[in-house]
Amino acid sequence: MSQSSPARARFGLLLDGLSLLVLCGAIGLFFTTRRDSARPVPTLPAAPVRDSSFSALGVSDEQGQSSLLRPSPGGRGLLLLVFKSDCPACGIQKAEWVRLARRARERAVEVVALTLEPLSPPVREYFGGAGIPVRRIADPGPGLSILQTTVVPATILITDQGRIAFHAIGLLDGARTSLLETLL
Repeated sequence: MSQSSPARARFGLLLDGLSLLVLCGAIGLFFTTRRDSARPVPTLPAAPVRDSSFSALGVSDEQGQSSLLRPSPGGRGLLLLVFKSDCPACGIQKAEWVRLARRARERAVEVVALTLEPLSPPVREYFGGAGIPVRRIADPGPGLSILQTTVVPATILITDQGRIAFHAIGLLDGARTSLLETLL
């Protein structure tokens, strides 16, 4: 019995050491995760535009009526705000989008918010009383290909001739907001 006692003691020390190691790892993971969640959402550089033309995009409205979204013939372009209602970065971007939408409409640029979500009341009312119509992208495959993004938030300006003049993925920083305002 005395021979097994030193073996048990070593085994007990080994278990204590492993338990301590796992505990330290868990504490480290906890603090790393908390630090990451407190960081602001990164601002991404403007995405390269593969094909700078935009003809039309199939969308549906809150009644389920399908239509093609394209720049109006008499207008000055189309500002597209691509969002998801539960996206934290979209929530951060929303106030700036509302301000940009107001400015765009002053310059006869049509503004439309696009989503892949069903147009439930919370999604339709995402922008509150800002007067920004929300449309659902009818066919995500071709729709996202036309928009050249699979990431939200995305801000896209299309000229009245159907050329993509501005394409930004992620939060708009000061420089990109200024660039977009000059293009409106």
